[in-house]
Amino acid sequence: MILSWAALALAALLAGVGLTHWLRPARFRSLVPDWMPRPGTVIAVSGAVEIALAIGLCVPPVRGQAAAAAGFLFLGYLVPHADAFRHVSHAEKLNDRPFGIIMRLAANLGYAALAFAVALAHRHRLWA
Repeated sequence: MILSWAALALAALLAGVGLTHWLRPARFRSLVPDWMPRPGTVIAVSGAVEIALAIGLCVPPVRGQAAAAAGFLFLGYLVPHADAFRHVSHAEKLNDRPFGIIMRLAANLGYAALAFAVALAHRHRLWA
C-alpha cells in the first residue's frame, strides 16, 4: 500500500511541529495552560509524541492506528487552545485574541478530521 498524500501531509505536519517543540519550545509556552504542571516537560513530551506518530504514519501496518491516535491528540489540544479564552482581556498577540483562538480551534478540528479520514481510509483500504 502506498503512502497517500493525506497520510504524507499529516506525517509532515506532525514531524515539523514535533521538531519545533524541541527546537523552539518558547513558541509553545503560551499554549500550555497555567494550571498544567511543568510546561517544559509537557512541550517536550508532546513533541516526542508528534514525531512518533509521524513515523507511525509512514509504516503501513500501523498507519491507521497512528492516524487515529493523531486525531485524538489534536482533539486533546482543543482544551489548552480553548483555555486561552480565560486570558483574552489582556491578550497582546492576535493569536491570543478571540478571533485567533477560534482559528486555532478550527485548525485543530481540521487536523483531527484529516487524521480520522486517514485512519478510516486505511481501515477500509481506500487511499491511505
